[in-house]
Amino acid sequence: MLIQKGATRAEALMREIAGQGPEKTLSRGFAIVRTPSGEPLTRAAHVFDNAEIEIQFQDGRVSATSGKHS
Repeated sequence: MLIQKGATRAEALMREIAGQGPEKTLSRGFAIVRTPSGEPLTRAAHVFDNAEIEIQFQDGRVSATSGKHS
């Protein structure tokens, strides 16, 4: 009985961890902006004018060049 409870809890934790990945967020219409080396950009202040960036969508990635900050 105790082993079964532990196994059930472990399965629940694995599902929770899997739900933390970016795929679920991307499937809801969000995108991740990254540097050319793949590091996520989390603030506009970290992006210089005319910087090369990569945008990750649910179905792929595109390269882009940033504009001026607003």
